[in-house]
Amino acid sequence: MRTEGPIFDFRCNLPRYNGFNPSMIYGRVARNIKVKDPKFSQALQAMAAGSLYHVIVADNKCAGELMKLNQQFMCTYIPLNVIQSKVLPRPVVEQIQKLSNGKAHLALDLITYPPAVKGAIERIFGDTFVCENSDICRMITYSREKIGGFKTVNLKGDKYANTGEISGGSMPSKNANLLERVAKVMDLEKEKHRLNEESGEIRSKIESMRDQISRAQMADSDLKHTERELTSL
Repeated sequence: MRTEGPIFDFRCNLPRYNGFNPSMIYGRVARNIKVKDPKFSQALQAMAAGSLYHVIVADNKCAGELMKLNQQFMCTYIPLNVIQSKVLPRPVVEQIQKLSNGKAHLALDLITYPPAVKGAIERIFGDTFVCENSDICRMITYSREKIGGFKTVNLKGDKYANTGEISGGSMPSKNANLLERVAKVMDLEKEKHRLNEESGEIRSKIESMRDQISRAQMADSDLKHTERELTSL
């Protein structure tokens, strides 16, 4: 059953069909990305919005089985075998960066992610620019004759769509800095895993040393016994 867990964790009833492996579930989008520079976190969180909660899975069969087995909660799945990535051509990105004097960045370039989930991450972050101020956003989104009209978001999280909509405003405090908090949790989980491995190695060494001490004590006891026998001759 799905239960409350660490931030952006995904707990569910697992499929049991032939060929299924738990590693086919990559988890929520937020747990598959890491922001390179924290100053872009709020913008990327606003840009991706609910997509951060989507769950990446290996294929559409896995997604279908998860939906059937987990009707108790709402979830959107991203099957990697059918998702179509959406990334702006590099020449276009370079043109935007040049026109903005380096103050506009393709969202995809601001994060790292495992190669295995490349298609899903590209689909979400591959066609929007994070801009360092609203003027740059408006220039890129609305100056169609110069650039082409692309979706943008500023560092505060205000979004500009090429269809004309603008959205923004402060986030609820519980949702503030989510990506930074996720990154911290993931770093702590890695550190915990590392320490557990180290403690396991230390325990093994201690057991080995105890065994060596025990053998040494037995050898010492045998030696003393032999010495006594020789002395009594």
